[in-house]
Amino acid sequence: MGDSLTLLLLGAPELAIGGEPVGIRSAKSRALLCYLAATPGPRSRAELAGLLWGERPDANARGSLRLALTELRREVGRWLDITRDHVRFRENDGCFVDHRRLIEAQAVAEALRLWRGEFLDGVSFCDAPAFAGWLESERRRVRTLLRNLLVRSGPDGSADVVCLAQVVAALDPYDEEAHRLLMASLARAGNRAAALARYEELRRRLATELGVEPAPETLAVRQELVPGPRSRPARRAALPVPGTELIGRDADVRRLRRLLARERLVTLLGPGGVGKTRLAIAAADAGPETAFVSFAGVRAEAAVTMLARRLGVDLSPPRPALALLLSALARRSLLLVLDNLEHLPAFDAVIGEVLRVAPAVRVLATSRRRLDVPGQATVPVEGLPGPAAETLFTARALRARPAFDPDREAALVAAICATTGGLPLAIELAASLLRAVPIADLAQRLGVDPGLLSAAGPATRERHACMRTVFETSWNLLDPAGQEALAALSTFRNGCTLRSALEVARTTSQVLVHLVDHSMIDLTPSGRYALHYERKVVSARARRRAGALLVRPVEQKEGLRVGHVPALDPKFPSRSDGVGRPPSVLAHADLEPSSWAPLPS
Repeated sequence: MGDSLTLLLLGAPELAIGGEPVGIRSAKSRALLCYLAATPGPRSRAELAGLLWGERPDANARGSLRLALTELRREVGRWLDITRDHVRFRENDGCFVDHRRLIEAQAVAEALRLWRGEFLDGVSFCDAPAFAGWLESERRRVRTLLRNLLVRSGPDGSADVVCLAQVVAALDPYDEEAHRLLMASLARAGNRAAALARYEELRRRLATELGVEPAPETLAVRQELVPGPRSRPARRAALPVPGTELIGRDADVRRLRRLLARERLVTLLGPGGVGKTRLAIAAADAGPETAFVSFAGVRAEAAVTMLARRLGVDLSPPRPALALLLSALARRSLLLVLDNLEHLPAFDAVIGEVLRVAPAVRVLATSRRRLDVPGQATVPVEGLPGPAAETLFTARALRARPAFDPDREAALVAAICATTGGLPLAIELAASLLRAVPIADLAQRLGVDPGLLSAAGPATRERHACMRTVFETSWNLLDPAGQEALAALSTFRNGCTLRSALEVARTTSQVLVHLVDHSMIDLTPSGRYALHYERKVVSARARRRAGALLVRPVEQKEGLRVGHVPALDPKFPSRSDGVGRPPSVLAHADLEPSSWAPLPS
């Protein structure tokens, strides 16, 4: 073994001993070494097993850790202290870890010599959430180190500062202060055209992805580059003005306003297309101090910055955006309407911090996912009842086809609204189809041909252009266990009991709670789990696309998986020996015929 070890963690990880590359076969063994090198002090075996193998049973996780340590001991044992309880990376004079050197770097040039790319670039494990959490935290820490070094250096126009500003701006494309420093450094270096190009690139990105204009401080830097009339910042966070009237929600609006008068956090929870946003806008409209921020399409790393920008928070001081946001809100009295939070679970903690430090701020949130914030009042938003649903359909049908006669077609309208389950978006999409589909055919085909509502039609938001888009957005937010269970539950014709769900879907109560909390299944007053027909059909499509039987057979018989046999049919053949169907068939008699599957040969 050579005399020195070099471990590079900035960029794709690399390991060398005595200048010769060393390959560690297992990806998790390599990740374990990187974690030990980046985390000073002894780490317990329990911590390490949970970090990379926490999804496995404890005994299996400990066994996997032993195998990884065996491989590391063989390759780099000289730099590891391994005991029965702890493991420690032993750094000495013959050891170089670039990550640790970057933490100690005081000069821009020194940091640039170490920088090769994002911390552990390309490393990820879908089955190690604890490691993923640590990795994201460490990446944020590295970005903060570089940003602070850039801010301390200021825009002196040197090539090193320009290079560092480019690195920081690339790591956080929404960090306006980094972009301002980059623009100013480029200008001082004599490259005014490049500075203006950076501004224009930033302006387009903010407008396209966040729907905001550059901050006044950024506009001021641009103004110095090209003197001219100053741009006025856009009005921020105003309530949107809906293009159509709200139908059937008057009682819900009154109830929600009463709730907002006494609760600081109210969450409207429901599936996509049920009308959460419209209800929130109507309930908040009565408030004098109200700000509306939609997070649709916003990535997790941009959420805090975008919220601060929409609220007009000054982000120019050299402090994290969250700290500046909390400081600004601490002095404000405000109803904050936060729309479309389902894809941002990490943002739940931000809401909790806002409520903690800003006693005069109230939050009205909308989400398809139950927020993980203590003390919230959750309001389930359900489909419209029959009369309201029919009124909505009629109003939208007259827009699509002015000659539509609601009195003559009342029975068909009622049937269509019943098929949609009262879901406002499905009702509006169905009504819009009257421009091309006769209402009798629409009523007949709607329940068996979900492709009708998957045809893109007129919509105020692209994500609501068709029901398939709405559902698939929610589907992609589920973990694999949730997707598999939902696909299996789609085989039930009229919903199912808890026992049937656990038996047929081969799932757990925790997964069912997860599906309820993500508005993918409903627990009805009768105690049964139900799926909206569109969710059921798209889930079934995903099940067939997977090409695998997701439901456990209760018993095999006569070439069928009898655990999937639907309602008992007198025509279904009994065995020639006179033995009837076993009780297990009766237990799941509400499965769809489409879930029958022949036995493999």
